[in-house]
Amino acid sequence: MKFYPRDWRGDQALRAVSIAARGLWMECLCLMHEAKPYGHLLLNGKPVEDGAVARMTGVSVDEVSALMAELRQAGAFSVTRDGVIFSRRMTKDHARASKGRKAVQKRWAQVDENTEKSSAPNRVPE
Repeated sequence: MKFYPRDWRGDQALRAVSIAARGLWMECLCLMHEAKPYGHLLLNGKPVEDGAVARMTGVSVDEVSALMAELRQAGAFSVTRDGVIFSRRMTKDHARASKGRKAVQKRWAQVDENTEKSSAPNRVPE
């Protein structure tokens, strides 16, 4: 997971929330890094409830609920139609990385193809 301190500190939504909410969001980002699809707050393919976040972070359920409401109100995250919290930045970065990976694979396939053609002898020995 790439982390850019300048972007983190420059995110206006995060700057608008308490340090506790930012800390909880960082914990959520770590969970989303492990999730599939990447960047979504899921555990074993299911949305993570406040109670589970509380247990995983050692914070009370009431505090998690209040901090998540603070993050939601500030617009720090997005929610899918199915109610799954996700990080816009993580999903965009992941899509960009996947696109780049495919481009590199295509490029290397062309290099391999050109190498095979150029390794053939120019003329047939007599």
